[in-house]
Amino acid sequence: TLQVSHQEAKEMSQRDAKRLQEQIKLSLVLDLDHTLVHATNDAVRARPQWKQRDDVRTVLLPASDCGVPTPTGPNAAQQQPQNLLHYIKLRPHVVEFLKCMNKLYEISVYTAGTRLYAEQITMILSRAMISAPMDHNDILQLQASRDQLNMLIAEKEKEKRNKKTDDSAKKESTTTNGVDDNKEAAEKNGDVDDNDDNDKKLPATSKEDETSGSPAQKKRRVRFSSEITDNHGESKSDYEIMTLEELQTKRTELQTKLKEVETMEKRALAVRQRIFGSRIVSRTDVGDLGPNVKSLKRVFPCGGKMAVIVDDREDVWANASNEKTTPPNVVLVRPYHFFIGARDVNNVSAVDLSGGGGNDTTATVRDDSGDEQLLWTKSILERVHERYYAASKKAASSSEEGADSSTLFEKTVPELLTQMRREVLHGSNLIFSGLIPLHHQQAKQIQQMEGTTTTSAATPTFPLERYAVTLGATVCSTMEPNLTHVVAERDGTEKVIQGRNIPGCFIVKKAWLMECLWSLTRRQESLHILGDGKNNAQQSQQSRRQPLAERTNSSGSSSSSDEEDDDDFIAELEMGMETGE
Repeated sequence: TLQVSHQEAKEMSQRDAKRLQEQIKLSLVLDLDHTLVHATNDAVRARPQWKQRDDVRTVLLPASDCGVPTPTGPNAAQQQPQNLLHYIKLRPHVVEFLKCMNKLYEISVYTAGTRLYAEQITMILSRAMISAPMDHNDILQLQASRDQLNMLIAEKEKEKRNKKTDDSAKKESTTTNGVDDNKEAAEKNGDVDDNDDNDKKLPATSKEDETSGSPAQKKRRVRFSSEITDNHGESKSDYEIMTLEELQTKRTELQTKLKEVETMEKRALAVRQRIFGSRIVSRTDVGDLGPNVKSLKRVFPCGGKMAVIVDDREDVWANASNEKTTPPNVVLVRPYHFFIGARDVNNVSAVDLSGGGGNDTTATVRDDSGDEQLLWTKSILERVHERYYAASKKAASSSEEGADSSTLFEKTVPELLTQMRREVLHGSNLIFSGLIPLHHQQAKQIQQMEGTTTTSAATPTFPLERYAVTLGATVCSTMEPNLTHVVAERDGTEKVIQGRNIPGCFIVKKAWLMECLWSLTRRQESLHILGDGKNNAQQSQQSRRQPLAERTNSSGSSSSSDEEDDDDFIAELEMGMETGE
């Protein structure tokens, strides 16, 4: 980690800001795991999908970087694998997202993984952007197949040369044996000179013995495992039964394919350099911060006034010693999971508070065809960029020529994001049912009645309540006639029944609020209606409960039932488990 003084950091920040403004760009910091990809080394759950899908890629990584327990004992060295194959599922729309963001933002990566992991994942993303079908491990396998073909071809060529030599030797041997037969016939007729006796005593050796050695000595054939195949589905045993001409043809095809793949790999490297450059921060680079801490100051020493951060976890940014709360730069995304029950290679994801993700415990993967998160995030970042530079153009047109460019930007990116969030649910009045612990609600009501609410107490401490306030909504502690939403965990609670008696009040699931947060748009309530989806009038006719007006006491608060208390108690237990309290 490079340490610089505050003055140096300020000067660097100013230079970067000027450079980005000249390019009409902003800074974008991307998380990898559960944001852009889902990675695992769990072959049992991942390998079947890798065989069937093009958006599941592979990469070999050292086992020591993957949190694999180190074996102990006398055979520990043999038990410890050097590398593990990782399966990387790309999030839907990630290619479209990166292509668009590269035009508007200077992209950086900040990951809890190692530096090698970050470099390999960015390489996989770059290959996907140019539709390269093979990853590094596939290329290595293709190269291995080529080398094996070369070995077999060399072996068969040698066998061919030996056979040719053997045939020549046999031909010479046949000619020599013919001369000896003529001598034997002449000897029987008494026409052989005595000086030929020595020739008859010579041992009966052939040219074949002198050339190729003993006929019993057989050349050992090279055997290969049938587990490794080339890119055309040919196993090594198939190669062995091919003729020399067939092997040479196959090698030509393989070399042509390998040349194409290596060309694509060079293009992918160029794409990675153009999009990510050397702007990668990993746990290897900031090991002193710990596994669950990301610091905005490490990336932008002066606060990142032109930066947006995209991550599935907000707590890691708030855990830094120099950050008391989550920076407003952080744009949250829904945690991405594809391989159900698979081991995560780095830190765990955030909790999906929408309650989605499926409950099928027999499945090994989730259907992610409806995942539109990166399209939502793309829209958010486009709006941020448009607002930032639209304001500067307006200021530039009304300012004097030669004015300082830094004064043309009225609002920083964090300020723009804060404003955009408040616009989402501005004018909405909502209440939670079964989602906020009862003791928190009671303490808040007492403080409001006594007028002793402090600044810290007024700040929502539970995620859903805090998100609603961040999005511009007013969170009510009692049922009010102007209520617009009841965000409930389950149907049939006192608040839900009373809410159905309020004209224009939507009874929605918590997923509605989370999607509003993840997209920074007001999502359609009809897609998240709790219950059977009947309108308020129909529900109020079926309800046997008293109207809200009859249940409101003189202080303006509604009485809570035992059912509601039980509901909030369950919520308190669940929230305690999520927050670790």
